[in-house]
Amino acid sequence: MRLIVIDPGLANTAVLTVDDGRITSSQTWTTKAHGPKPTFAEVMERGNLLADRLFELLTMPENREATVVIEAYEDFGGGHLRIRKGKPIPNRWTTPVICALLGNTAETCLNDVVWQLASLVMTHYAGYKQMWAAGQKGIIPGDELVTNDHERSAACHAIAYINTHRYEKGQS
Repeated sequence: MRLIVIDPGLANTAVLTVDDGRITSSQTWTTKAHGPKPTFAEVMERGNLLADRLFELLTMPENREATVVIEAYEDFGGGHLRIRKGKPIPNRWTTPVICALLGNTAETCLNDVVWQLASLVMTHYAGYKQMWAAGQKGIIPGDELVTNDHERSAACHAIAYINTHRYEKGQS
């Protein structure tokens, strides 16, 4: 079973490939910002670059049957009211746009797409992110490839999918 696991974001999108429960590739795709507050056109331009990369990945012969697992966007309350370093966090609308573009691309490629809510996954697996951040490895085979927070989030989504899939198949 091959998974392509995505933690989407405008500046950084993590993309993991997982083969039979082992992380075999961990990448962070970045897009160059034009300024602190991108316009809709700039977000679409950067989002389409990410979607094009995903299309290239999913149309490779070895990925045509892959299941795509994507972290679904959740606004954890009042995006414009949230504060970071004394200032409101801008651009809370950009990640949903990226999610839509990437999800549409995966659907276009006829891959099975599974959306996972971060709040549900991280309720059970956030401790792994902390362990990885502290340098601990061996939580999932191949996790030595995971190098940053976006990739750690994607790895948590991979583990959640694997555990859910195992139970669906009646395995322990």
